[in-house]
Amino acid sequence: MLINKKIILLCLIILFISGCKKEHFSFLSKKERLISNTWEINTFVDHSTNISFEIPYSTYEFKEDGTFIITPEYPVLPQYATWEFIDNEQYLRIGSNTFKIKIISQKLLGLQYGDVDIFYVPAGN
Repeated sequence: MLINKKIILLCLIILFISGCKKEHFSFLSKKERLISNTWEINTFVDHSTNISFEIPYSTYEFKEDGTFIITPEYPVLPQYATWEFIDNEQYLRIGSNTFKIKIISQKLLGLQYGDVDIFYVPAGN
């Protein structure tokens, strides 16, 4: 009887572990996940109008030294700013704008600015 309970418990643990989405767990810090990619905007949604906007292609880089670089696709000079986490890494300040962090994974960066959600994916994917 005791052996059956142990086997059932072991099976439940294996099912639980195998059912977990590994993509949401990372040993990397938020900073490491943020700086590990060059990002591009995938979705830009204004919830006040329920409209998704097309954004001209640019890449967005967060450097380890706190530098933020936007590089447009067109022959325009890159734009520079600074970035930092604030309020226990719940918010991201880029230049003078503060964004609520919705998600930072290795495959998705989601930021909220008022009624606007901006989702980034690694560039080139």
